[in-house]
Amino acid sequence: MSLILEEIEINMWEFESFSPEKADYTDEGFRAAIKIFTSVFIEKIYDLQEKEGLDHSDRVNMGIQAMKDLKQMIKVYTNIDTKKFYGE
Repeated sequence: MSLILEEIEINMWEFESFSPEKADYTDEGFRAAIKIFTSVFIEKIYDLQEKEGLDHSDRVNMGIQAMKDLKQMIKVYTNIDTKKFYGE
């Protein structure tokens, strides 16, 4: 998956460097980007939890809080409710 993400990153850098236009992301594109970020973010949280030897309860609470914080940040800065991404 990392190779695919790195290819997307290269394409995004090229687009942003050479295109005078904005990307014009759709709501579906934004949803996809958040899914990609969330997947990588959760894995990195897990890696940190393993390194620090956190117990199960702390791991669960940390994961829940991270997702709440992300949801709130998206709502504040975009007025998009991530719960509605998949029909909730």
